[in-house]
Amino acid sequence: MDYMPLKDMYYKLGYTKKQVYENECMSRYNSISAVRFDIKINGCRAFLVITSEVLNKVVKIYELNNKLNNLVSSLSDLALEQYVKSCIIDEIFSTNEIEGVVSTRKDISEVLNQIQSNGIKDKTNNRLLGLVHKYYMLNSKKDISICNCQDIRNIYDDLLREEILSDNPQNLPDGIYFRKNDVVLYSAAGEIIHYGISPEDKINEAMIQAIEVLSNEKLNILIRIAVFHYFFGYIHPFYDGNGRTSRFISSYLLSKSFNTLASYRLAYTIRDNVSMYYKSFAQTNNALNRGDLTPFVINFLDIIIKLFDDLCEALSEKQKLINYYSEIGNKIAKTELENRIIYNLFVITLFGDTDYSAADIANMSKASLNTVKKVLVRLEGMGILTVNKSGRKLIYKFDINAIDNKVF
Repeated sequence: MDYMPLKDMYYKLGYTKKQVYENECMSRYNSISAVRFDIKINGCRAFLVITSEVLNKVVKIYELNNKLNNLVSSLSDLALEQYVKSCIIDEIFSTNEIEGVVSTRKDISEVLNQIQSNGIKDKTNNRLLGLVHKYYMLNSKKDISICNCQDIRNIYDDLLREEILSDNPQNLPDGIYFRKNDVVLYSAAGEIIHYGISPEDKINEAMIQAIEVLSNEKLNILIRIAVFHYFFGYIHPFYDGNGRTSRFISSYLLSKSFNTLASYRLAYTIRDNVSMYYKSFAQTNNALNRGDLTPFVINFLDIIIKLFDDLCEALSEKQKLINYYSEIGNKIAKTELENRIIYNLFVITLFGDTDYSAADIANMSKASLNTVKKVLVRLEGMGILTVNKSGRKLIYKFDINAIDNKVF
């Protein structure tokens, strides 16, 4: 990052050159490229400098989104469906893991399957229902209102109310929209790292100001998402669930302007860069930073760039693999129908993160169950199919290692 945080500059210059630091603070704040906000960070009005570095990163993200669109358009419907589902599961697992909330990919997958089949039959995992359903709906491009404090509360309730009510009901909001009392954030070592804004009327005022940033169309949407994401973390309007609510809102906003797959990789990428993510918050919160949000915005844009880079790389690699193994499938298959069944098996093996039975494979292949079972028996006899049990079901996937070691 070329743009030096003011806190770092203060310590680099030393006390004898404090005036140089003060001059730089004023220069940035009064810059023609600065955007000033109403919210104060440690008593200093927040601002952002739209530097060439910021603009270059924004342009880079749009370029990567075009690349991602092209890669997605080359996938079959089944491959895309499988990959989207896998990404949703990873994203929900990741956003929970960042906050130390225990969930498993299997639990998330089961709830997702039930949502897709239009019914929740197993009440065991209902604590995950709100989160899974909300992320699943991103793919529909359905509008979510984010115009006022009630809208934020509605999103929070949809995502997390049932879970928090079940686990820690005392952590539910006790104000009209948000919390009434103070909240303190601690480091892993037990040190205080941040006090959320309080009391509730101050939270409401700050949240209204943060929401106004999202409606400021003079700013690029990526910059608005980054600034709002920081403000949400700084305000910390809820006792619990702030991180997951904020990341969901950022994912939703990404889904409205970019390929939906990107919205399913934000928490996943943050988790892999969580040290930098939290350091960005801490650095920007510091009083010596004088309300300058620019370093946070740059780091947040870097996370989005990495998100797109990783998605493009993963999809490009998977596309190469499906093309390669499809050729092998052509050699194995005896009929056109068998070819389709085998292709679908390769897709769920390479793109999916879910268990599939013979009946599931028959349904997606538009083939009879009897035909699919015959193909599966033959593939198992060739030593290239794994068969496992999930409950009462037998589930099937190709053994890629076995295929790679076999001559067809």
